[in-house]
Amino acid sequence: RCIEQVATSLGACYNPTREQARINLQADEFSVRAYLGTYLPRTVFEFMTIGNDMLAHPVMRRAVPTNRPLRILDLGSGTGGAWMGMVTALQKNGFRQPVNVYAVDGNELALSKQRGFASEMTADMGIEIRLQTHHCELSTDAEAFANDLYNVLKGLDMKYDFVLVSKHLSEFYCSSGQRAHGIVFESMRLLEPALVPTGYLVMLDLTTRIDEVGEYFPNILAREMGAFLNQHPDGIRPVLPM
Repeated sequence: RCIEQVATSLGACYNPTREQARINLQADEFSVRAYLGTYLPRTVFEFMTIGNDMLAHPVMRRAVPTNRPLRILDLGSGTGGAWMGMVTALQKNGFRQPVNVYAVDGNELALSKQRGFASEMTADMGIEIRLQTHHCELSTDAEAFANDLYNVLKGLDMKYDFVLVSKHLSEFYCSSGQRAHGIVFESMRLLEPALVPTGYLVMLDLTTRIDEVGEYFPNILAREMGAFLNQHPDGIRPVLPM
């Protein structure tokens, strides 16, 4: 409920604009408020559900440390719905230690909305949320994107228990079409070593159609993820869907 209250205080309004919501990098104040009131709640619920499904399995639950603060990297964080949902799942499953959240996005306005959520959730849930926001606009073609993401991760210089990538990678394809080819693969290549040995990479995206490419993004996502997993058999492995 505190998430709803904060969103309302920030001027959230219900205004579904599917085409505009596909690309949020240049979102202005009105668009961000519309996102808070229309799409943020869905993202929170989606990641809360994913987190609950993960933590319902004893092996996966035991892999989450309880003797130190947890670290979450939210890449393409926007207004923060992904990390909010994951923190909510952790709280619902009995985790009480502090959570360090590192939110990275190219829209400074969207990032600025997250501070109020972190402070109110800390007070309401009994979990200290230590939020750091990092403004960085990643390039939209694959090679330059990889260089930019490498520099972001190098600057943060740490490993994470959860890396969340929510409805972010499709934006590059919507913006650049074929020039974005390989961005999913490169994301996995660079984010894998950013995980602790028992960490989780959670990638969720839209079912939007990429007109220039002529197919739906889940097909691209599955193909590039499959290519990475096949080329790196000793690295990360899929655990969801169950």
